[in-house]
Amino acid sequence: MPLFSIVIPTFNRSAFIGNTVRSVLCQSLQNFEIIIVDDGSTDDTSFKLKDLLEVYKDKIIYIYQQNKERGNARNVGIRRAKGTYVVFLDSDDLMQVNHLFILNQQIQLQSDLTFIATKFEIRSLRTGEILSIPLNKFQQGFYDYKCLLDGNHFACNFVVRKDKLAHLFEEDRAYASVEDWIFLMRNLQAHQIFLIDKLTITMIDHDGRSMKDHPVKIERKLNTAAYLLERMRLTNKEQKKLLGYAYYHASIHAYLMFNRMEAVKLIRKSIFYLGVNGKIALLTAKSFIGKRIVNFIKPYLQKSTKH
Repeated sequence: MPLFSIVIPTFNRSAFIGNTVRSVLCQSLQNFEIIIVDDGSTDDTSFKLKDLLEVYKDKIIYIYQQNKERGNARNVGIRRAKGTYVVFLDSDDLMQVNHLFILNQQIQLQSDLTFIATKFEIRSLRTGEILSIPLNKFQQGFYDYKCLLDGNHFACNFVVRKDKLAHLFEEDRAYASVEDWIFLMRNLQAHQIFLIDKLTITMIDHDGRSMKDHPVKIERKLNTAAYLLERMRLTNKEQKKLLGYAYYHASIHAYLMFNRMEAVKLIRKSIFYLGVNGKIALLTAKSFIGKRIVNFIKPYLQKSTKH
């Protein structure tokens, strides 16, 4: 029986899926199985995987299904998993060679861990730039749902002990792309996640990534906040933080799609719940000015700071 089951949901990621799977196959610790759940791809995903499936037929399980969204695909993988721990990986991301080794090291030290995560980087496919993320400023240790009230810092890069899992992923399409946040929020009311201070995952930022669909992200961010308020017992302070940051992140997406009026409206709602802090003040100023003007003056501001 494998220690780890790597669940990889995929949909039309033929340009990335091969490298993702190979990054798992190259792990320094080999006690794992890979479960690829193809959620109705219409590209050449199956063709790109053909050779790997033939060579590693004892290591890789490939499941094709009609499109039911990523939450369902992950749940299919969980149910099929034989490993003690389920490791989630998106089909356009990469494991660094020591990812499973690092996880196993921590499990040997603390065998009662239910949720585990490592730190990750986001690399721009277009420029090669490494993007800064808040999680990498977190200290090693235990965290619960409270650290997720302002958003999902862990993305999908976490591991769960299968026999301790209380809630599966939300499968309703209305919450597609935010099902990770819901999953962690609900499960981390009963458990804690242990963050290891090692960077072992590379997420690839590309034009096809779901985070780019700004109108959809606005709707789903706000719908998810309402969903969590209905299903979780939160204090009044926690409710305000959840709603305030939901509006804050929604306003960022409005700003990024050049909708200045919508961004200003959403940031005002954020201020109602959170008040004003440095991040909100900066976003408020940028929203009033508008992204086009910010983009125009940004090179001049960068030039002036160098002199």
